[in-house]
Amino acid sequence: MKHASRTHRKTLRRRNAARRRRLFAKQFHSRAFVAFVHAQPCVVKGCTRPSECMHVVSRGAGGTWRELVPGCRTHHGLQHNGGIAWFQRAFQVDLTEAAAELCQKWARP
Repeated sequence: MKHASRTHRKTLRRRNAARRRRLFAKQFHSRAFVAFVHAQPCVVKGCTRPSECMHVVSRGAGGTWRELVPGCRTHHGLQHNGGIAWFQRAFQVDLTEAAAELCQKWARP
């Protein structure tokens, strides 16, 4: 049995470094902002687990850093599995409002 010939491709990381930097700046602002989001408590009331960045509007749909909220790994996974509308209803949280508050907090010195 013959194997189909495959062309060798460079990794995405090396080939598109400039594109990756532009996307990171659009989607996450800066490493300092990511650290700031990680330092915030999870958007779900009463949750004390460490936070990561959760997008209110998915990155594929054009979400930017202004639509980030802090969420623990568990709640981030639930948001992905259940969808944003379900997540907001289930946990009684307005993610758009939370993202706006986070941006205001970041803007304050």
